[in-house]
Amino acid sequence: MSAAGCGSSTPKATTTVRHETPAARLTACLKHHGYAVTPESPADVATAPRRFKFVAVWNVLNPTRVALAITFSTNTTGAKQAVVWTRRTNAKIAKGLVRAPVVRIGKVDVLWTSTPGRRNAHDVYGCIRSTA
Repeated sequence: MSAAGCGSSTPKATTTVRHETPAARLTACLKHHGYAVTPESPADVATAPRRFKFVAVWNVLNPTRVALAITFSTNTTGAKQAVVWTRRTNAKIAKGLVRAPVVRIGKVDVLWTSTPGRRNAHDVYGCIRSTA
């Protein structure tokens, strides 16, 4: 007695899962909303006080809206210190006549060049919160 089998066997399909980093997701979200993201060089980031624990600083620009910078600290303590320092410095500039709000979301600080409109704030804060 013999048995014969006929048919083809295809190799099982494999799925490649690509895990995007939070920074890549944040960049994609900001770009989706029309912002250009330009990271500062590591040498420039290193000029900030060490207590801020910066790992990255991005310049973010939407040509039709307010420009901003986003800083990333390794921990919330560094981010808190950076926010306090930036707010004090902004208050000293032109004796508080310049309105450049600073907002901290976890380990991320958003430093506006002037008061953002509702859409600007919604887009930027939404992107940061969705990738945190």
